[in-house]
Amino acid sequence: MDKPLIKQHRLSVNHYIYGNEGGAWSNEAHIAKMGGDSNTLCGTPILVANWARQLDVTEAGCPECIDIYMDNVYNELANSMLGDDGEFNLWFVTESNDIADDNGNGIVDHKPNDGTDEYEFQTTRIYTNLKEAEEYMNSVNLQEDGISMVQVEDRHKGEVNNRFLTKTLKVIIEENTDY
Repeated sequence: MDKPLIKQHRLSVNHYIYGNEGGAWSNEAHIAKMGGDSNTLCGTPILVANWARQLDVTEAGCPECIDIYMDNVYNELANSMLGDDGEFNLWFVTESNDIADDNGNGIVDHKPNDGTDEYEFQTTRIYTNLKEAEEYMNSVNLQEDGISMVQVEDRHKGEVNNRFLTKTLKVIIEENTDY
């Protein structure tokens, strides 16, 4: 069975292929982190000459570097999906007919936008990624007679972000002349 290799274009922008002369010629080039210490991920010292670059080596083959790199990739992915308490996290997008009603005296009241006393809340989407949930939230077209509030909620913390319509009463004072 062939040993696994990682191609340069599969590495994050913070990583590169490094090879001393022996590693570059034997398909055992290493993975190094930019701005890291003077060793590759597996601890091989980085020398002045990067033979992998000089020989156009485009694949890392050091099994230890590959294992460490993949563990880091999986840990970063898992951390992006975990909540504060270390459990897998989900983000829920909820849409409703709730509209903020600003009557002009500094008091904002929330009411259903259809004039009834019934709020309609519906969780319409579930995401494992906060960025995607917020992108969807920002794409929803809010309407006075339809969806007038959309929010993203975290399974652990509750509401994270929201968008909503506000109905504002404006007082207009005009001078009128009656003849």
